[in-house]
Amino acid sequence: QIIIPQNQVNRKSDIYVCVISYAHNVAAQGKYIAIVSTTVETAEPEKEIEPALELLAPIDQKFVAISDLYKPGDNGTESQIFVSQSYDATTHFETTCNDIKDIYRRMTGTDFDFESMKRKQKDTFGDDELQPPPPCEQSTPQPTPATPSPPPPV
Repeated sequence: QIIIPQNQVNRKSDIYVCVISYAHNVAAQGKYIAIVSTTVETAEPEKEIEPALELLAPIDQKFVAISDLYKPGDNGTESQIFVSQSYDATTHFETTCNDIKDIYRRMTGTDFDFESMKRKQKDTFGDDELQPPPPCEQSTPQPTPATPSPPPPV
């Protein structure tokens, strides 16, 4: 991931570059997929990402998509309908994680307690020494009485 700081490119928003490849099982060997994102600030959004595209040259194919950002109309405490915001330009999902924590707080009235989710010693299978199962009682098999076959239909 590359973050081009806003002040280095005379912008209000950073430009994010995320590169994935064959190692991530998403591209042919020797090929890369790059995702460039930012918040649109002008009427020429493609020109706004040129500093990132220059880092990626040569580019075999390029697809451009512009998405609107949406925010819920209310916070959900009255309606009990809790809606997340749209994904923003960040590639590290920090704002998405913050949005999820905010939804949890609005739903429950408390912050999510990450400490309670930490692994504790002996909390998963295999942490304890395996104990052998208790011995089975041995019994002598008893013969099953033969049951007569039903008579053939007439």
